[in-house]
Amino acid sequence: MKNSLFDTKHFWSSDPMTPFKSFIASTEFVELGRRSATYQQPGKKPAPLRPATIHIYTLMFGKFVRWMAERGKTLVAISDADILEFLNARHADENGVVEHLKSTIRVRYVRMLERVFEHLDISPNPAQSSAFQMLRTSGGSGRDLDMVVMDDAQLESFMAALPVANPTAAGWKRRRDRAMQALMLGAGLTVAEAMHLKIRDIGSVAADGSVVVTVRPESAHSTTREHQTLLRPFAAREVMNWVEERGKLEILGQLLFPASLAGGKPLDKATVYRQVRKTFERAGLEMPRSGGRTLRNTFAVRELETGSVEQVSELLGLERTRSTEYYLDAARRRNRRSAQPRH
Repeated sequence: MKNSLFDTKHFWSSDPMTPFKSFIASTEFVELGRRSATYQQPGKKPAPLRPATIHIYTLMFGKFVRWMAERGKTLVAISDADILEFLNARHADENGVVEHLKSTIRVRYVRMLERVFEHLDISPNPAQSSAFQMLRTSGGSGRDLDMVVMDDAQLESFMAALPVANPTAAGWKRRRDRAMQALMLGAGLTVAEAMHLKIRDIGSVAADGSVVVTVRPESAHSTTREHQTLLRPFAAREVMNWVEERGKLEILGQLLFPASLAGGKPLDKATVYRQVRKTFERAGLEMPRSGGRTLRNTFAVRELETGSVEQVSELLGLERTRSTEYYLDAARRRNRRSAQPRH
């Protein structure tokens, strides 16, 4: 979702403070927070941050932007190692005293940057990757920032709690939403990738029940390259049912998941976040993070159980296999949990 005319990849690279000031004042920043669900009442959007809090975040982000500029780096190309270097460096405070960032401030930086990269649909989220490394740093903080991944039972609960496929003509939006969430979980797409997917991007069902999905970088914030991923059988039926229905509805345009029958505009990103969160709530899953990123994480970790890092990198559209390696820790934890006897 764009918060201003400057909320584009170009400005986030060349003049990041301008789009950040709009982003930090938006409800999307709050909605992307880990504990945003606790701020909300059913059917009510969270309030934007208070001016004093916005001021603090703006100063923090400004310090990070200046640090990047001194090193010739840009926000959309920053790495987890760069962020970790910033967090571990000594910085001057408002009184000119040079010292290391306190652990609470480091965690606050990670949470702020994680939301920025989530907004930009940069995956894996480099701020989250930095959090993993913070766990290994002496005196580091941020244990609550572990990558969130569903186990098999939670995945089944999520699928069972997808929006009810109301058979009436007026219920087409619920069936659209049902298919979209199944696609994100079953094929590892980011919210922006799913929002901008076209009908032509969905292939036919293969012998093993998987479906080839072509992902093209058409979102204003997309940092992925064109690639193909696989929609796995457990979610393929939901998506293919929607593809068939969409053809019968005679929706204009080519968007697979349009906001209206007119077909011209994609869904609002914040709306998709809320819909996914509601599915987690219906499933009774209390996750530290209940959004599209958890669906993508779960896909990646499941694929790593049977595929190589190189293969999964290709499915996720990542340029570097190193980026995929950050899912390995989550895969190992998931395997350890699966191996524990159930009582």
